[in-house]
Amino acid sequence: MEAGLKPKTDEDPHGPYVNIIAIRAADKDKPWVAKLVSAYHSPEVKQFVESKFAGAVVTAW
Repeated sequence: MEAGLKPKTDEDPHGPYVNIIAIRAADKDKPWVAKLVSAYHSPEVKQFVESKFAGAVVTAW
């Protein structure tokens, strides 16, 4: 953000600089995981990311 780069236009969105959320395989069927994924993919979170980071962070959903 400080450099003024815009990932949507200045970088490959499928490049090496991505963030992921990972869980242990032992936890994959736990109820909290489904809640986390649902919350993370919500329109509210997407809107927050887009407004907070002004295009410096690109959502995958």
